[in-house]
Amino acid sequence: MIDDFNDPLITAYALGELDGQEAEAMKDRIEKDPVLKKHVEDIQATARVLETELGAEEKPRLAVSERESIFAGVANRPARRGFLWMISGGVLAAAAASVIAFTVLVPRATMEDQLADLAKLPPAATEIARVETPPPPPREIPGTREAKPSLSKDKSSAGPVSEEADAMAAYAFDESVSESAAVEESLAEGLNSAAPAEARGRRMEVAQGNQAQPKKMMAPTSGSAIGGGTAGLGKGGFGGAGMYMAQMDVDASMNTEAYKFFEDNKFKAVAQDSLSTFSTDVDTASYANMRRYLIGGNLPPKDAVRTEELINYFNYSYPQPTDGKPFSVTTEVAAAPWNSKHQLVRIGLKGLVLPQAERKGSNLVFLLDVSGSMNDANKLPLVQKSMKLLVENLNAKDRVSIVVYAGATGVVLSSTAVSEKSKIMAAIDELQAGGGTDGASGIELAYKEAAKHFIKGGNNRVILATDGDFNIGHTSEGELTRLIQEKAKSGVFLSVLGFGMGNYKDSTMQALANKGNGNHAYIDSLREAKKVLVEQAGGTLHTIAKDVKIQVEFNPKFVQQYRLIGYEKRMLAHQDFNDDKKDAGEIGEGHTVTALYEVIPVGVAAAATGSVDALKYQAPKLEATTASAAAAEMMTVKLRYKKPDGDKSQLIEKTVPHETRSFESASSDMKFAASVAGFAMILRDSEFKGDLKLSRVQEIAGANTGGDDYRKEFVELIKKARTLDSKK
Repeated sequence: MIDDFNDPLITAYALGELDGQEAEAMKDRIEKDPVLKKHVEDIQATARVLETELGAEEKPRLAVSERESIFAGVANRPARRGFLWMISGGVLAAAAASVIAFTVLVPRATMEDQLADLAKLPPAATEIARVETPPPPPREIPGTREAKPSLSKDKSSAGPVSEEADAMAAYAFDESVSESAAVEESLAEGLNSAAPAEARGRRMEVAQGNQAQPKKMMAPTSGSAIGGGTAGLGKGGFGGAGMYMAQMDVDASMNTEAYKFFEDNKFKAVAQDSLSTFSTDVDTASYANMRRYLIGGNLPPKDAVRTEELINYFNYSYPQPTDGKPFSVTTEVAAAPWNSKHQLVRIGLKGLVLPQAERKGSNLVFLLDVSGSMNDANKLPLVQKSMKLLVENLNAKDRVSIVVYAGATGVVLSSTAVSEKSKIMAAIDELQAGGGTDGASGIELAYKEAAKHFIKGGNNRVILATDGDFNIGHTSEGELTRLIQEKAKSGVFLSVLGFGMGNYKDSTMQALANKGNGNHAYIDSLREAKKVLVEQAGGTLHTIAKDVKIQVEFNPKFVQQYRLIGYEKRMLAHQDFNDDKKDAGEIGEGHTVTALYEVIPVGVAAAATGSVDALKYQAPKLEATTASAAAAEMMTVKLRYKKPDGDKSQLIEKTVPHETRSFESASSDMKFAASVAGFAMILRDSEFKGDLKLSRVQEIAGANTGGDDYRKEFVELIKKARTLDSKK
């Protein structure tokens, strides 16, 4: 029916404005209807004509003084859909004929309206960054009081909440980051990059598989253009760690962030199952994401808190390997701080650090999301600054390609030696956001580019920077996971860098990193980019061991029950440990990996683990103990790993002696790791946290920072969480 063509969802799909189930449903509908498919193609063709003609017109520009006035007094404009989405298929054709009159008249009137409205706004705060992006919904620890209200202006004077702008105007910033001239842009410039006052440059027009050509276009005019007020740029916040506080206006209805549900690992009886098998995990995204929530005045969703990622965010003083292996293994036992009758067992791995001269060259492909969903100050502008930081610290023998994806996909920079740094930087600067998100096509092209310039024995890696909001092509997590799993067989590794808030798809990023021989970090600030891409570049970019698995066998003579703290999404079947076909985690150069077990010794009251009825047809099998069980061994830790380019695993084995130590006598690293685990359990409202309180967690962490700025920051985050928890 022709009436169906007036459905605004059809136009929204054609212009890349739908996502999730709506996009999938519309895709199915179009594939079954050739006439409708042709209609959608006509809309897309007309839209391209409109974009071309609109971009050709000279845009009105503000004087420097006018821009400064806007940034000094802005409280943000309502965020609206682009005008193309508002036009149905029939009207689009007519609009193409009148495009010249439209471009001459509309932008100027809109700009005058904006200036008139902005002049009426009150001055913005100058000491604290205001953020008007709706963050994910606030959550409380059960039984606590409500979170403190935002310091932002009263909603009644600002109009409907759903009209609020969506730019994040507060970055955590470390002054040392700006040592390179390439990244000395101020935060105000970052906001200005999205402002309608002045187009920053040219957008790369991309076509599938072709070298992109630069094209002039109109700067974005959404509510994200000017940002959410001013950002406090004075050093402060978290105890010299370079952190900045940001207040966020909350609108739960705008939140579409996705976190996959999981339950805490439970206690297991050694008599029933004496083995514990899991894959290593060096991801740190959960910690940075948790920090973003707390800084915004909200507790993170339970499923956003992955205990192992919080623990592994920090470095621990494990020794370097000295036996030719790619990593060392350290163990320690002490009482648990939340239950002195239980024991805490720490297993620590330390990746080998190679001398700079021994590092092989890198073939890096930056796969950058430049879709419309990245058009916020804390997304594409931060991606650009982060990538420039990385380029500044690469070696002369490294090479960089840049692939971008939105509604279309293209190579904006073929493999280029880092010695041509200015060329790489210029390509990064040219990028602007707009359109849908065909991430699957981007992945295909990025791996194709990596294969084209593959360095045998070198470091071949795709670095994906996105908010994970895929809405064109393969959009489901399952489709994307299978795609990346297939690409991982090529010998190209993956780093997934998450950006943004409000529509951040954490579950998708986790799946891609887990199945793509990769790691996952969340970049909430330039400071975090420096940590991940500069300070820990070796661990992020250079894999020294892949498919690293751990299997622990507990001695029933000393251990009654055990549970692995965290790693819920990394559990493996016991038989997978010896199966070299089973994928597992990677360890990068210099990485530290920590795992904690909570153990209930023999003779201590057991935790409830449930029971099953007695078997009807067979008697329970009583396992006979071996001579080793009589030894003073608490457990045996076994590890399997492969070389980065290998197919056969190698085994490392270490026994842990039975010992009883108080928590007070534990090492400083052990105490700090325990405090992080306790903090995660409280945030998750875990049934295993016992009577542990944030005050005790703060006490333990504060006494074991060792002068580390990141540990000091953690203590400040505990304090922040206590302001949101009346139980303290």
